[in-house]
Amino acid sequence: MTRRYSVLVALGGLLLTAAACADNSTDPGERAVLTSVTPAGGATAVDPNTTVAVEFSHPMRPRMEQYMAVHRDDLGGPLVSGSWMWSPDATLCVFRPDVPFEHQTQYVLHVGGGMQDVHDHHVDFGQGEAHMGGHMIDDD
Repeated sequence: MTRRYSVLVALGGLLLTAAACADNSTDPGERAVLTSVTPAGGATAVDPNTTVAVEFSHPMRPRMEQYMAVHRDDLGGPLVSGSWMWSPDATLCVFRPDVPFEHQTQYVLHVGGGMQDVHDHHVDFGQGEAHMGGHMIDDD
C-alpha cells in the first residue's frame, strides 16, 4: 500500500507541493522520520531564490537524494534541474535549483518511499502528517 502526503508552500506567488510516497513496510527497530520540509506549508512571501530543505530524524544512507526530485507543475511534470547537498550528519538534504523558481508556477517535491536510514530502515512518513499540511496562498 502506498500513502501520499502533501505540503503546499507559496514561494512568493509560486506553489511548492511535497509528495512523500511511503511503502509502509514493517521494519524492526526505530525508523527515521521525515521531520520537516522547508519552506514550511503555508509560508508566504518566500524568495524564489530559496532552497528546499528536507530533514530527517536519523542520518540517511549515502545517495538517498536519488529518491527525491522537484517537478514543475505536478508529479508528471518536467524535473527541475539543480543540485542536492547533504549536511555533514546526513540528516538534512537541501535542493538548490539551477535557476530561481518561477512565480505563479506549481512545483512538486517528491520524496520516494525507497529512502533508508543508515540502519537500512525505510523512512516513516506517517509520523510527519501533521506538519506536512498546508494551503496554497497566492500573494501576487
